[in-house]
Amino acid sequence: MSAHRSATRLLPTVAALVAVLLAAACSSGGQEPPAARPTTVSSTASPAGGASSAPSSAPSSAAPSGGASGTPSAVDRRPPDISVPSGGNRRGPMPLLLLLHGYTSNSAEVDLYFGLRERAAAAGFLYVRPNGTVDGRGGQFWDATDACCDLFDTGVDDSGYLLGLIDTLAREYPVDPRRVYVMGHSNGGFMAYRMACDHADRVAAVVSVAGAMHADRADCTPAAPVSVLQVHGTDDELVPYEGGQIQGDDVPPAARTVDDWATLDACDPAPSRGSDVDVVDRADLRGTTRLAGAETGVQVYRGCARGTSVQLWTIRDGRHVPTFLPAFGEDVMDFLLAHPKPGA
Repeated sequence: MSAHRSATRLLPTVAALVAVLLAAACSSGGQEPPAARPTTVSSTASPAGGASSAPSSAPSSAAPSGGASGTPSAVDRRPPDISVPSGGNRRGPMPLLLLLHGYTSNSAEVDLYFGLRERAAAAGFLYVRPNGTVDGRGGQFWDATDACCDLFDTGVDDSGYLLGLIDTLAREYPVDPRRVYVMGHSNGGFMAYRMACDHADRVAAVVSVAGAMHADRADCTPAAPVSVLQVHGTDDELVPYEGGQIQGDDVPPAARTVDDWATLDACDPAPSRGSDVDVVDRADLRGTTRLAGAETGVQVYRGCARGTSVQLWTIRDGRHVPTFLPAFGEDVMDFLLAHPKPGA
């Protein structure tokens, strides 16, 4: 792909960010990077390249207003960063992508890390990066599951907040109700699953990078099938690929997370193996995966209800914060656009 050819000039920026994220995670006892102050709403301008540079300082779009009669809503109190594709409201129905940061990270960092803004604009997405709540340690979090990551038991309703955000955006922009997607890293990946469980009638597909489902399957009762892509490294040092615990609460293995969704989506019982993909910088990996070839194995559950798909991408020797090649963003967009809600 042409994106692969551009990887060399983009990787230093991403590598520097990954180094910061991992250093912060290690220095905070296994947590994720320190949060910056929530950023203001961003413009439609996007940085060059696949793994983006810092957000543009061009004129910004207006933040959605969720309150009635001047009463501030949760959306008003936590305004997201929004990128509107060229043409905006004149384009007709737009797919919506919510991108969720990890614990102690923020909207600006996750935007920089994944570098999806240019691709989202090209594909006509309304691309939105909300911020979590600040906890007692000063880190932003999403209250997703028992394991992650409301460490101070605030009980904040992030599921309701994000649903309210979707509703507000749908009032102010021509959002296609069949193409509402959620993607997240780590705590954001946990929260993406929470949205799929709680609001399956609204969410068409989710992508979770280094996240996981509820430990108790009974905590997820989606009202409709949802397409799922789980991306996870076998050497993840914070959210173990084989499962484990976070702060004393159980986290299921990556394989069980997707198996749960295969059951919920009524897929065929056994996954098939897809073609391996090359989406991670090999210098970021450990062991023999550095040598040659595609590093990420693909398992696909087929025969799922209403045209949904459940997939597990296993990054061999991959860590919690992989350095993704630009091809990863292309593949994510392809997955999302291929899995809208079925028509009426």
